Amino acid sequence: MALKVDFAVDPKLTSAIADFKAGTDRALLASIEGETLVFISTVHGTQSEQVDMSKVRTAASSTPACFIVFRRGTGQSFALITYVTEEAKPKIKMMFSASAHHLRTVFEAPFSSDKRIVASEELVASMFAHETTDRDELMSEIERSKAQIGAMFLADQEADARNGISASAPRALPGMAAAVPQD
Repeated sequence: MALKVDFAVDPKLTSAIADFKAGTDRALLASIEGETLVFISTVHGTQSEQVDMSKVRTAASSTPACFIVFRRGTGQSFALITYVTEEAKPKIKMMFSASAHHLRTVFEAPFSSDKRIVASEELVASMFAHETTDRDELMSEIERSKAQIGAMFLADQEADARNGISASAPRALPGMAAAVPQD
């Protein structure tokens, strides 16, 4: 069982979280000061996730430790990133490790991923790239087949007509006509 610490929450952080979830900012940075979760800043979102990550790296590098709530894409998908440098004191490392659960509770929204980094340079788009491939590797054959079937689409009837394929012709595969023997 992991250690959980329920620090007090600064009212500024509570209002910043509400604004962040309703807004379009890309990231929210929070920290711990004197056993209180406090708000540091937000990073305004642009169309480019790469540019936004660069801004977050700059903001995070000014502090030895912080929580980064990163908005993935343009929707309500969030990633919780715990940033604690190698040079941080063991007490700071323990406090951030133990209070991550409390921040999740205060945020009141599910996180699509939970990452830990020790250098701001580790905050790159590729840190999220493996999430889909890991799921693909873990799929059973039935799940993989269902996913492939779900990706299929119906043949374009108008295109078939332009190519001389009758709409009433028996179909072996979408978009293909096949002769059916009388047997």
